[in-house]
Amino acid sequence: MPRRDGAEPLSHGPALSSRTCRRVGRPRQERCVAGLPPVGFFKPAGIPARLLKRVTIGVDEFEAMRLVDGRGLSHEDAAAAMHISRQTVGRMLEAGRAKVVQAFSEGCAIAIEGGVFRLESRPREAGCQRGFGRHRRSRAESGCTCPNKEIESDE
Repeated sequence: MPRRDGAEPLSHGPALSSRTCRRVGRPRQERCVAGLPPVGFFKPAGIPARLLKRVTIGVDEFEAMRLVDGRGLSHEDAAAAMHISRQTVGRMLEAGRAKVVQAFSEGCAIAIEGGVFRLESRPREAGCQRGFGRHRRSRAESGCTCPNKEIESDE
């Protein structure tokens, strides 16, 4: 559609598909997960999987839900266990819960796969803030036994 001033509209080139778009900015930080879920696919009973729409939850989103909803950790403790910020845990919980609700309400299959994560060889204890540069609590107060040799406290 021509503009009022007679100038040609700007062309932004061909529309980019989601496959060709790349995320601009800082790369995502790896999230530490204690382990892969024992089951990676869920579907409504009695309906063949090939007939169902599929909703994918990232392993990192699942880990955030497992820690906060399953184990009852606070967002701060879950963030420390995953080596990410508390705000990131909140965003991951929001996205993961929305996907679960969508799958339940629309009768979709749920696949748990993908995401930016690495498997933690030894799970970190609740209260340990290793990964943010220093411990926010003293070792004695938090009971942390993580093998970080350069441990400082804010005391």
